[in-house]
Amino acid sequence: MERAEANNGARVLSAYVRSMVRAEDAEGSVGIEEYDGITALALREKIEDGEYVTWLYPYEGQLYEMFTEAEYGFVPDRGTAICGIQSFEPSLQNGLLTVEMTGDTGDACTVQVALRCADSSRRGESDGKQ
Repeated sequence: MERAEANNGARVLSAYVRSMVRAEDAEGSVGIEEYDGITALALREKIEDGEYVTWLYPYEGQLYEMFTEAEYGFVPDRGTAICGIQSFEPSLQNGLLTVEMTGDTGDACTVQVALRCADSSRRGESDGKQ
């Protein structure tokens, strides 16, 4: 039973990350950013006259999500905890986003999304980091 729950948790985590990326997959919208040692997946979107960002990132043993106007910047403790996680490692190369994750149960999963609107100038594809 424990193993089934762990597998289900990994599937839910994978589906969550994949759906978040797919929802924002537009030119220049998906990137990887680093702030004070935290590597975050940044999903940018324009709403009316403003630019907004949803960051997905590991923080205090949890996967966090933070949505804010871009001008306010990244503040990790202002996000919302989504689920327990041991690791969250996004990378981006040649329009392929790969997110390697380990859930709080220790089960590893990998999400790969071929971005529909690749724009290497915004995404730091040469080294996987921005």
